Amino acid sequence: MNDPKTIDVTPTWSGILPALLAIVANGETFEARKEAQEQLAQMAKLADLYNERLEDADEMRDALLVVNTSPAIRDWLVDNDLQCLKQVNAALGCSDSHLKKLEAEKLERMSEQLEAKTK
Repeated sequence: MNDPKTIDVTPTWSGILPALLAIVANGETFEARKEAQEQLAQMAKLADLYNERLEDADEMRDALLVVNTSPAIRDWLVDNDLQCLKQVNAALGCSDSHLKKLEAEKLERMSEQLEAKTK
């Protein structure tokens, strides 16, 4: 007997954005426009919260770099940061050359932090 598969059809925020914008601009009822505006406000609030968490993660990573000079930990932190950069750039549709520039800047900043620690 085959188990039924569950298919998740939850839309992504970026996928639902065009529909919400269309409803805000051209919704047939006040209630529809208001609900779309509330959803957009919720999306903005979540984006702000996400950015705060990224800043917290950056501060934590920086503290680990300063406290722990283990090459394995440094390599893991650098790899993790670069993977995050790649994911964000892919989502934003940035070019490979832009990503390489950001990676170089990130590596330079991390090297400067390590140098400052060893002085």
